[in-house]
Amino acid sequence: MTVILVPCLVFASVFTDLSRVELAKARAVSAADLSLNTILAHYDPELKE
Repeated sequence: MTVILVPCLVFASVFTDLSRVELAKARAVSAADLSLNTILAHYDPELKE
């Protein structure tokens, strides 16, 4: 029973960690996009001249 259970737990743990990494990447990209949109919303072309 242990021979079957341990590899299954390792397999599930690896996929859980991989999904957390992908979720963190997606959240980082989303945060970067949101901050860029905020910066561009406050952009005033007249101040550049």
